[in-house]
Amino acid sequence: MAQLDVELHCSTEWDEFWSYVGNKKNRRWTWYLLERKSGVILAWENGRRTADVLEQLLEHVSALPIRICCTDN
Repeated sequence: MAQLDVELHCSTEWDEFWSYVGNKKNRRWTWYLLERKSGVILAWENGRRTADVLEQLLEHVSALPIRICCTDN
């Protein structure tokens, strides 16, 4: 019997935007990633613009087979 091996992967786009709570010194960032072809948001995280918040977002997608990550920079 023949066997077919299939490998799945995601091509993603990562970005962030900010808004503020109360005053402009109290910025909050929304980090998100989406699947490029469908535009479906795979994960998002709100917080300050810190490595800790990014790490939380990465934990959300650690099980996904992401092969390509695109950013604006």
